Amino acid sequence: MTVTVRNAGSGTAANVKAKLVLGSADIFMSGEPVVDIGQLKPGESRTAEFEFFVKKRYRGAGPLPVSLSVSEARGR
Repeated sequence: MTVTVRNAGSGTAANVKAKLVLGSADIFMSGEPVVDIGQLKPGESRTAEFEFFVKKRYRGAGPLPVSLSVSEARGR
């Protein structure tokens, strides 16, 4: 999965991290769940890539329970 993280604020965002959150034991990461994006100036964006697998036995209804959490040094 490729995601784009953009700084929509007016100041520089430092120590930006993107974390993929998996909501089922039948979905598991192939790589690291956290990508260090670093610093983003206002309006700047970067992509992060995550790889995960879904077991054949997964029987969830609707969209996969996968979400993205983004954090930065100031906690915003």
